[in-house]
Amino acid sequence: MKTILNFDSFVNESKKYKNVDNSDFIFPSDSKFVTDGNSHYPIDSIERGRNSLARSNQNGKPKWFNGTLDEFKKIVIDKVHTKYPDIEISALKK
Repeated sequence: MKTILNFDSFVNESKKYKNVDNSDFIFPSDSKFVTDGNSHYPIDSIERGRNSLARSNQNGKPKWFNGTLDEFKKIVIDKVHTKYPDIEISALKK
């Protein structure tokens, strides 16, 4: 049996990462781009920064994001690069 994982069906990140400060999310719950009132894409560690980059390229634009796919990817790349400038971002991701 093939299992298809839906990006938006995962446990809400703001509940899953309740010890993570709202400012350590790329999309905090009060962001103008967030339509569901929850925080998304934690970047409180370099590992989570890398994971956010990977997820933004694999999953497309989430339902909760109020903007275009290009805006979504640019915000993720910019915020991860600002916080972790040592992470190399390939031209394909940009």
